[in-house]
Amino acid sequence: MLVRHFEFAKFATILVLLRIRNTRMLRYEEMKKKISCLIMCAVTCAALAQTTGDEAGHTWIDLGLPSGVKWASTNVGANRPQDDGDYYAWGETTVKTDFRWATYSHGTGQNSLTKYSNSDELLSLEAADDVAFKAWGGTWRMPTKEEWGELQEHCVWTWTDDYNETGAAGYVVASKNGDASLFLPAAGCCYANLINEKGVHGYYWSSSLFKSSSYSGSAYQLQFIRAYVKSDWNHTRYYGSSVRGVCNAPSSTIEGITQSECHISVIGGKIHCGQEFRVYDLYGRDVTHQNGSLPKGVYVVQTENSREKVGVF
Repeated sequence: MLVRHFEFAKFATILVLLRIRNTRMLRYEEMKKKISCLIMCAVTCAALAQTTGDEAGHTWIDLGLPSGVKWASTNVGANRPQDDGDYYAWGETTVKTDFRWATYSHGTGQNSLTKYSNSDELLSLEAADDVAFKAWGGTWRMPTKEEWGELQEHCVWTWTDDYNETGAAGYVVASKNGDASLFLPAAGCCYANLINEKGVHGYYWSSSLFKSSSYSGSAYQLQFIRAYVKSDWNHTRYYGSSVRGVCNAPSSTIEGITQSECHISVIGGKIHCGQEFRVYDLYGRDVTHQNGSLPKGVYVVQTENSREKVGVF
């Protein structure tokens, strides 16, 4: 009798352990599903709110500016955001170490300018003299005076003495909603063969000439110190200053999204719809021919009367 009771207790114990294990397995499976959903949501949100991309091998940052212009993540000649990069005289595209009127390629003095002067009426740099375009290609170019003004007006500027613990001083420039930012190091400027005010003052060329009725020896640039930011200052053209590029990369969002009247589904990674449709990625490129082998992400399905975002995972 004692043996039978022992066997029964043993059997009951096994049943309890099996039930506990099954309960844990169910909870584990539920947890896996929840984690998968969270990952899917994160991927979707990242795709819908893309703030960086690549143009001709260089990273751009979308700060949500009204113009849609994207800003480079580094200075021309720099490998990292905190690096100063190279210094250029206005309208020159080669690196040098001596910055004076005597070494300036567009004239040896304010009264002997050979280009961008009162005689040619050119008010902004041509592509051949734009170092951002010459160095990086693609749609990269130097920003205009107005684009520097837009960056100042529509972003939040915060001075730091130690950007990301790199020791670099300058301004962190963030979008108003805080989802993207870039760093402008205070790289100083060059006169003759000396770098002045590094870590204290930032000098960034625009592509816009400063011109009055009798003088065109300066160009507009952004200047800043800890106490102020000025997007419409001008500086003598032969000084060596930093260059930050802008580009016209495709927007990371597509406007005019409406709810589709037809049923759209995704089965086995392929988008299905009850009527004719086209599929576009978030850059606006037609990828209909890839339907069925689309990379995971968010796409726009366009029918005759509607457009709807759909996730493929």
